[in-house]
Amino acid sequence: MKSNKIMAIIQTILMYVAHIPVYIGLILFYTNIDDYMSAIMILLLVGIILTILVLPLCLANAIVTIVNVFRKTSNPTKTIMITKLCLIPWFIGNFYFCVLLIAGLLNPFLLILAPIVFCIEVSITYLLMISISIIDLGFVINKLKTKEIKMSKYFVFINVLLFIFCLDVVGSILLYIKTKEIE
Repeated sequence: MKSNKIMAIIQTILMYVAHIPVYIGLILFYTNIDDYMSAIMILLLVGIILTILVLPLCLANAIVTIVNVFRKTSNPTKTIMITKLCLIPWFIGNFYFCVLLIAGLLNPFLLILAPIVFCIEVSITYLLMISISIIDLGFVINKLKTKEIKMSKYFVFINVLLFIFCLDVVGSILLYIKTKEIE
């Protein structure tokens, strides 16, 4: 699970790096200088492309997690909890950017694209969130498999929270607290 911890940290850093062009573009947009409009569009496009390029890392993270279910692993819950807490500002900024993007598509000529773009935004954001949550889930499955913990309603509740957007942070905190008690 050490590789999962490192990959989660790398993913977090890359998610913030991918949003830097978006934030710069938004700052330029609010300056209301027409000379920057092409630069703003390029920056927003670069930010979107960089965010999409993080998705292969999410897939690699999921594959490593599945492999680690069958190995003896260390407890990643503290790292994942800290990572999820560090990602709260990223998700707030991502929500703001997505709202602005959808608002820009409310033009009658672009309205048909709004549902498509909305579905893409939600899917990418959820994949980025779930790829970190799956590390906690893999850890719980590993500990259940090795009979180090017993299945209870509490662990089921925590694992359900890990799949719900925003509540995944709560689930990660609860899992960290519970594993700290067990150890």
